[in-house]
Amino acid sequence: MRKHRMPEHDTDPFRLFEPLFEEWKPHIEKLSEYLKENEEELAPSFKALEAAMPDIARALGSYLAPMAKQAKLVGILDETGWLPFGHAPYHCMERHGDDAERVDACMSSYYRERWSEIRTSLEENLKACHVDDEARAAFGEALSAHETGLYRCVCRLLFPEIERMLRSRLPDHISPDRIGSKQLIEMLTGTDLSEKISEGRFFGFLFLDRLYRRLYERVDRNNIADVRKDFLPNRHAAVHGLVAYPEHKHSMNMLVMTDYIFQMLPPVEPAR
Repeated sequence: MRKHRMPEHDTDPFRLFEPLFEEWKPHIEKLSEYLKENEEELAPSFKALEAAMPDIARALGSYLAPMAKQAKLVGILDETGWLPFGHAPYHCMERHGDDAERVDACMSSYYRERWSEIRTSLEENLKACHVDDEARAAFGEALSAHETGLYRCVCRLLFPEIERMLRSRLPDHISPDRIGSKQLIEMLTGTDLSEKISEGRFFGFLFLDRLYRRLYERVDRNNIADVRKDFLPNRHAAVHGLVAYPEHKHSMNMLVMTDYIFQMLPPVEPAR
């Protein structure tokens, strides 16, 4: 397995909530002061709470354990360089645990051997997306190119379509020349982004974090060596011919990435 660029972000589920804990800190300190001042009055309530702790611990464990598993899964996918689609990552982790090389080989086999059903799923997803006929045709051509092994052209075909769909949703008062694609995604999707993709699942939050950080990272001489090692295609590198993306993994990731972004897009508001 070729060495893949590791992400800069942390997939520890507890560390991801540190900013939130910092925000709550003043309120926690006030609560602590109140509890100390009213210790005697609250003693019966504390005893009842103590009796309920085993049930509370079990409830928290059932909530946090899946989050930790999903964070671990994203970490393994980052190491192997694959974007997740369908049941592939869960299928491969169940078979090979945290053995990155075996998970990598399993993901490759899964995406190749089940391509027909994966293509059907991608086509079905596209039907529900708010994109125009040109974008649908381009995505269909990209699927056919991938199917015939023309991997290099998939990134070059789809990045402009993503950008065109993003810019078609710009409000009239914003010039397309004054805003980048990353900012467009953030502006157009906002908080609905994680809700639509993850449906409340922590996995979606972690995936979107990796998408934001690397999809539209600007490439220059200081980071181009790292970008070349990354199997997640970079828009700046692809469109400006800085990095070629000729492998099956590059192409598959680009299809998955486009599928995710197209699903995020809101309907185009009718012209007034």
